[in-house]
Amino acid sequence: MTELKRKCPMCKKNKAISQFYRPPCYCKECNRKYRRKWMLKNYGSLSLRNTKEGDKLREYDKKYQKDKRAMGLVDKTEESKRWRQKHPRASHAYACVNREIKAGRIKRGVCKCGKRNTYAHHDDYNDPYKISWKCPSCHKKYHLGLWSTS
Repeated sequence: MTELKRKCPMCKKNKAISQFYRPPCYCKECNRKYRRKWMLKNYGSLSLRNTKEGDKLREYDKKYQKDKRAMGLVDKTEESKRWRQKHPRASHAYACVNREIKAGRIKRGVCKCGKRNTYAHHDDYNDPYKISWKCPSCHKKYHLGLWSTS
């Protein structure tokens, strides 16, 4: 039995389907080249590890985890309960949006960086349906003040 082939739009070669990621766009080889080029162009490095932005994100995570351990928030359900009691408006806004998403009345949006794995971000908890969609990394950058408005 012959294996199905597909033409890569970047290198214009016919390759086996197994040489493409899912969903298929570029072949794996061209995809790697494209990602390397994109990282170098946007971050000047192949990893956030070597950038100031990456350092800020790591410092933020270290502080968050340290504070969490200091408060004794090991049990996730207990942590969630405390958070809901401390932030009733935010909790209500999240519940409203999640209910609408589950009912199919709101569709998850795409982050401005193009990622589809997004969170509903509320600028004002008094208006629970006024939201913007941010991926986890852009959401963290937004709250750290690294978010670019352009």
